[in-house]
Amino acid sequence: MLALYVLSFLEPKDLLQAAQTCRYWRILAEDNLLWREKCREEGIDEPLPPKKRKVVKPGFTHSPWKSAYIRQHRIDTNWRRGDLKSPKPVISSPSACLHLPHGDAEQSI
Repeated sequence: MLALYVLSFLEPKDLLQAAQTCRYWRILAEDNLLWREKCREEGIDEPLPPKKRKVVKPGFTHSPWKSAYIRQHRIDTNWRRGDLKSPKPVISSPSACLHLPHGDAEQSI
């Protein structure tokens, strides 16, 4: 298909913009093989496992390769900007301890 061939020359950000023009371009820009090639160009070796998503239109599927590309792009952007979030400790009451049986004695965590 000629349109898909033309899309293969676009940068990923341009592909994402092309997908916003109309349904036809959205379907084309979601092509899994197209995004697999974009991922290979960036050194992304595996797609993300598909998520359960709300059905946009019967027969329309989201590309796992596109999801992998976007995820990696966000990670790279966060690293470059220093936009990293530290994990926050969870503070709970002493009554929320977890008791694990260990032989004859119980162990609290």
